[in-house]
Amino acid sequence: MASLYVTETGAEVGLRNERIVVRKGKVTLASERVDGLERLVLAGLVHVTAHAIRALLAHHVDVVWQNLGGRHLGRLVSTGGRNAALIRRQFERCAEPEFALALARAFVAGKLLNQRRVLERHRGERSPAMVAGIVQLRALGERVDSVTEVDVLRGLEGAGAAAYFGAFGDLLKVEGIEWRGRIRRPPNDPVNVLLSFGYTLLTHRLAGMIETAGLFPYIGVLHEARQGRPSLALDLIEEFRPVVVDALVVRTLNRRELRLSDFTRTQENADIEAEWARAQRGEDEAPDPSERTLELSREGSKRWFMAMERRLNERFDYPATGQSLTLSQILQAQVWRLARHFEGTSDYEPYVMPRSS
Repeated sequence: MASLYVTETGAEVGLRNERIVVRKGKVTLASERVDGLERLVLAGLVHVTAHAIRALLAHHVDVVWQNLGGRHLGRLVSTGGRNAALIRRQFERCAEPEFALALARAFVAGKLLNQRRVLERHRGERSPAMVAGIVQLRALGERVDSVTEVDVLRGLEGAGAAAYFGAFGDLLKVEGIEWRGRIRRPPNDPVNVLLSFGYTLLTHRLAGMIETAGLFPYIGVLHEARQGRPSLALDLIEEFRPVVVDALVVRTLNRRELRLSDFTRTQENADIEAEWARAQRGEDEAPDPSERTLELSREGSKRWFMAMERRLNERFDYPATGQSLTLSQILQAQVWRLARHFEGTSDYEPYVMPRSS
């Protein structure tokens, strides 16, 4: 199944002969059969016709709107994946303290181990920070099973992030790219921009898969439920952040597939799309000038989308089945495994990346 990204401002997404066609003026930019399309990501001011929307809904295509900087605006969701019995079971199980704690442990254990694997797979000489990070992540991972409260588990996850990102900069081998630690809001350097953008793409990809599996993406066990937060997707993304996004950021920058010239500084109130997004969030006041100081350019966004798709199409061994699957297929398999876990027919085990490629 294909994913289609549209980044051209003023482009129109329409339907023609059972194909989703992207045009700008008289120029056709892309064309995909609607029944072969899994995901449509619209970045920037892109128009979608009513006929295209009906076809996308009918074929259960996950449609995501975001701005070029990676900020998520919303999703178009069909009713095809709704499963009332499974959702009821999910709500019941998430409300059971022992079940919720055990599942949260699995998510955190997977994340800590995969963070460790990212550092261990470094083929060059390991810096003192990397050695310390590996040791600390191993020690934190050994404590997970003994934790009896979710809040304490969140503390372990936070300590793991500090150890991991304290060494992360030593994986980057390109001049001009500085790493001063993980900064989320707003990400103000190229590495943090790519991390945040990648996490956003991955979260909403998982949210679509979760809904397709009949689950409710807004109720989880590790991330508290909040208005508009896809908590279950954020839970599941934890084990995949290092595997999909972090490793890709290092590769993309070290191979110079993205350069400093692919990032641009934004000006306050200069983006009509940002104004629209703020209006949708009900924010009356102008944003702080530092709200979004750096983001990918249009061409940089295109290259990052392509890099993400290539990464998700890379094949890895999947121990649960003994098969070689793409990372996208592994994501979907883990979602279905999670659904069976809520049903009580299977245990949930996090995906762990191999020690070497």
